[in-house]
Amino acid sequence: MLRLTGPGIGHSVLRIAATWGILAGAFALFQFGYLILTVDALVKLFLTFLYTHLHSEDKAKHANAHEPIPGKNFQPQLESQEPRELEEAKVPSVSVKGLTIDDGELEVFGCVVGWREDEELYARCLESLRSTPSCTTIVAGIDGDEVEDERMVDVFQKAYPDGVVFRLAQPLSETLEHLAAVANVDLLNDEEGQAAITERLKGHVRELLEEELLPSHPRDVKAICVVQPHRSKKDILFTTLIVATILAQEQSIDFIFSTDSDSTVAPGSILKMARKLSSDQNIGGVSGHMRFFHPKPTFITQVATSYYWFQQDVYKIQGAIFGANECQPGPCGAFRASALNKVLVPWSCQRVLGRKMITNEDRHLTTRLLWAGYDVHHVPDAVVYTDTPDTFSTWVRQQVRWSRGTMVETIWYPRMIWRLSPWHIFTILKSRLIPILIFCMVVSSLVTGRRLLGGILDRVVADMVIAVDLFCCLSLQVAYLVFLGPNDTLVQDLIWLVPALKSDRVGMSEYVELLFGLAIFRLLASICPRIHFRRNE
Repeated sequence: MLRLTGPGIGHSVLRIAATWGILAGAFALFQFGYLILTVDALVKLFLTFLYTHLHSEDKAKHANAHEPIPGKNFQPQLESQEPRELEEAKVPSVSVKGLTIDDGELEVFGCVVGWREDEELYARCLESLRSTPSCTTIVAGIDGDEVEDERMVDVFQKAYPDGVVFRLAQPLSETLEHLAAVANVDLLNDEEGQAAITERLKGHVRELLEEELLPSHPRDVKAICVVQPHRSKKDILFTTLIVATILAQEQSIDFIFSTDSDSTVAPGSILKMARKLSSDQNIGGVSGHMRFFHPKPTFITQVATSYYWFQQDVYKIQGAIFGANECQPGPCGAFRASALNKVLVPWSCQRVLGRKMITNEDRHLTTRLLWAGYDVHHVPDAVVYTDTPDTFSTWVRQQVRWSRGTMVETIWYPRMIWRLSPWHIFTILKSRLIPILIFCMVVSSLVTGRRLLGGILDRVVADMVIAVDLFCCLSLQVAYLVFLGPNDTLVQDLIWLVPALKSDRVGMSEYVELLFGLAIFRLLASICPRIHFRRNE
């Protein structure tokens, strides 16, 4: 596996120089104007192939055990029927060959957080965790202690009749701030103070747990439901992970899996992520492959599902191959407990312009792991199914929230340049700057009536070969995902691909956005002189 060395001025200078070299090469190719997208796609797919197929821990284990590696299937699934893994998750006792604890496999803590979730979705989520042999202990966090929130508690108790309900009068994030204020500790910058306050907080929680569990001991807990007053997802996730790290320490388990209450984990996915974590002590977190599923598909859900099938495993791997995956999504993240102990407090206390940040919790937790020196990887065949917005308004709010979090985290990247590879830096710059470039072009055209960057961009748009370039680029990635990708391909993924690429603008479709933006820019540039002329009259 490609690895990065530690921090230092020399390494940072080399990365900056290499990044400038890549940018210069990309700009030279851009000026040439031919096969820009195809060349970029070839490089990305080559890196993806190396990461997915040549460095797969699971495939190596299958090969050593003389077991057949699951092949690619092209599933003609057009109805709104449930994927095979979701059907299997409904079975009370899922039997998966080779995934039993008796075989000496890894043990994992399972965490799930939610607020007033649909009871059927929540029950399915808990069942998928309960039926995973490697997931030996469950910590369920419920963000709310009112009457309406008791429905989730009832669902938990039905899934785990012997489970414990642990109620907190105050969210642990507020307890943390109180302890820090009393001790006069800066939770963001004082590392020694952070460690001391973390131990005091965990000691406080441990006392409450021991009192609640008497006569049992925390090491005997197999399922616990943590209930606290409603604040935010970040607050309940912080509480849940603190409780999980305490119990994990008591039970000598170092792997923690976290998901959302509207998600269902496919059989074997948690074990695959745990294997990846165990392959290298410096890996602090891994992400799985997030697939969207909605029982009543709409245009929005179909587009989102197709887009993330197209984009996820290629774009994420551009950073993961260097151990610097940008984000572990909330529904499918796994962590090393010892790494979480170092980053949970500063993660919880994140401030932006002096205000506490309660959104963007998954991306910032990943940033904190990278900042602490840990690698973050991606396991493309560890599938987790999750719900997705089914209306345009909720989808827009989700995209705005994600985009805002992405830009906030981008501020951190210059401060950890030593953690990122030149290719990863180039990928980040490309995805962040192209929307800004398009905005500047359109505004410049409207205000001044002049073209930005002269005729370079104009020539690319005018050249008819761009259509061939775009076709080759898209065809290469589709062919890779269908025939070489780690997951099965559904027919609807291909059917909804065109509207998906037109509706989103992250990853490879940033180039598609650039082309459409340039076309709009060209049209406005031809209209604006007339507008200025009439105004001058």
